[in-house]
Amino acid sequence: MFRRVRSLKNAVTERLQGLVGQKPLPEPARVAPKRREPPPVFLFVDGARGREAVADIERICSVYDVTPARRDVGDDEAMREFVLREARIDRDDLPVLFVANRLLGGVEGLTAREKAGTLQEDLRTA
Repeated sequence: MFRRVRSLKNAVTERLQGLVGQKPLPEPARVAPKRREPPPVFLFVDGARGREAVADIERICSVYDVTPARRDVGDDEAMREFVLREARIDRDDLPVLFVANRLLGGVEGLTAREKAGTLQEDLRTA
């Protein structure tokens, strides 16, 4: 069976080379799969409020080699209202962590995800 396949392949190759010219057909280019960039991770804080919580969130993220971009929404009313609305929280519940546009939560939410074993995947996907 392999001889038949090989002879058929050779016949097709010879026929194609005759159509294209005497040059052999180039090998198809092998392209390495694109490495997917991790989504952006944002830590929204409100000034100096919740310093301990900020430190805890950053410590939890560092375990998974993630450094969140800290955004202070204390002086930016529009951004603060946006974050509070998207997270469905009160101002007293800040700081919170977002991966792209998805809320992961505050310290309690991250701790719960960590215990459930889903935090690493949640930090890497949007």
